[in-house]
Amino acid sequence: MSHFDHSDNPTAKSRFSQLIAIVVSIAILAAMFVAWRVWVIREFGRLRDEGTQLISTFELQRPSTISQKRWITAVETVETAWANTVFSPNDVSIRDVRAMLRRIEILIRDQGHPPRDKLVTLLNYFAELRPNKRLYIEGQHMQLQSVLNDP
Repeated sequence: MSHFDHSDNPTAKSRFSQLIAIVVSIAILAAMFVAWRVWVIREFGRLRDEGTQLISTFELQRPSTISQKRWITAVETVETAWANTVFSPNDVSIRDVRAMLRRIEILIRDQGHPPRDKLVTLLNYFAELRPNKRLYIEGQHMQLQSVLNDP
């Protein structure tokens, strides 16, 4: 019998079984974490796409005083701001994105405000969602105003 042969030692067998159990548990936890992250990334992408589709519905609400080309550019400015605001699940929670989608849906149905004001309101919403993006959103505000106010 060699010095390293513990086949008859119950304590060594028990420790080996515990080690195997720990290794298997860690592997299972790692797999669960990876699966969860994959789900989060996919869900986040789905919600971001849903927001982009909602915002694109503003193309159908073009005011008669704004050319179609300028209006589409204005809507695309807001779509870009949306995509950059909800860029990553590391930056904003899925819960907050879902809440923002509800706010966007309510704003779309709101008949009390002109469409151009709704686009500005959306940018304000995005600034609330990501205060650290405020400077970026201010730049998008200036771009939006430039598009909407140009002759």
